[in-house]
Amino acid sequence: MSASKRAGSTPEVESPSAAKGGSRRTAERRPLRLGSVLSDDETEILIRDLSPTGLLIETARELTIGETLVVDIPERGPSEARVVWSSGRFFGCEFRQSITSAAISAAVLQSPFERAIVDGETFDSVRQRIAAAQAEPAAADDRIPLRASVMLVTGLAVGAWTLIGLGLAWLF
Repeated sequence: MSASKRAGSTPEVESPSAAKGGSRRTAERRPLRLGSVLSDDETEILIRDLSPTGLLIETARELTIGETLVVDIPERGPSEARVVWSSGRFFGCEFRQSITSAAISAAVLQSPFERAIVDGETFDSVRQRIAAAQAEPAAADDRIPLRASVMLVTGLAVGAWTLIGLGLAWLF
């Protein structure tokens, strides 16, 4: 898979079939960090980038080149992809049928991990941290409502001026 960069744009990547002399299609890659699962065995994966023709995933599971996976893609559902290369925990996969730009945009929008993930954290620990944060009840708003605050300040002001007036009347 070869990649080329243009100044100020997302890298475009040739599909593996193009690298083997097939069509010269290129697809814009969208970087993201989206947790998902492999539909066949519920293996957790982290989608690192996505294009209409393929995706880069990270997983602890050993995958083999040529293996067909079924990946759950937002707004698309289960999508078949074939592993075309690997490097440690990273696997480049090519979709059997390309996905739409709408599905890619939906995946990018559903990628809470772009800001949440910290180097060294696992997908599971990030998911648990986000779930715990969402489960916490909203903090109670202990402030006095505006109407009550205005009435209190007005009442205190009237009371203070009444005392001042009574004090002055007693003196003279």
